[in-house]
Amino acid sequence: MSDEELLNKYHHYIKKRRIVISLLLFFLIIIAAVIIHCFPRISQDDSVIIEKEIDSTPPVITLKTTNISIYQNEAIDYLSYIESVQDDKEGDLKDKVAFKEIDTSKIGTFEIIYSVSDSSNNMSQSKLTVEINEKNTEPLPQEENNNSSNSHSSSTSSNNNNSNKPQQPSNNSTTKPTTKVIKYFLFEDGYTMTNVAEACADELKKLGVAGMCSPIQDSTGIYLGMKLETN
Repeated sequence: MSDEELLNKYHHYIKKRRIVISLLLFFLIIIAAVIIHCFPRISQDDSVIIEKEIDSTPPVITLKTTNISIYQNEAIDYLSYIESVQDDKEGDLKDKVAFKEIDTSKIGTFEIIYSVSDSSNNMSQSKLTVEINEKNTEPLPQEENNNSSNSHSSSTSSNNNNSNKPQQPSNNSTTKPTTKVIKYFLFEDGYTMTNVAEACADELKKLGVAGMCSPIQDSTGIYLGMKLETN
């Protein structure tokens, strides 16, 4: 084979190689364009959506107290016991809190379950324990508990002697009585379960003599007030 033939063959090889390389580059450009078209760069809005989708932190429900005590058939202001409901991304979610009301006509201990979910369905709960008591079994002040054995007899005395009920104790009373004193501190005169025992004890102290304060009940067991009786 002559030199000229070898040279022509070499040029032919180089030409074919360039064509193959050009075709490969063309196909690579086509493939790259398809990839870019099918998988566009994530926009700012898309990044916000992705951030929300990976939110795994639930909201936090904070209650003002976890235990309350009420009387039978007493109404409950359910939302008043919620201090706050906060989510790390969505802020205040108090208006999204859900709960199931309880039947306050029943005596016993019950639970109110507060629950809330954020936009990513992260849910949290908080529990409020409710003790429901009978209305006529309110705990007596200490003085009443110490003298509970006299409750029934005091009830009869109260019903039979309403016409002899004395006036309210005077703050200026300083003279010690020389005879037995009986005074009544009744709820119908404005006293309550929280202050009737204290009022009776204060009056006994002012009298300066020995005596006792005992609770008064009617025939059905309902408390009417306190009775002061000196020795």
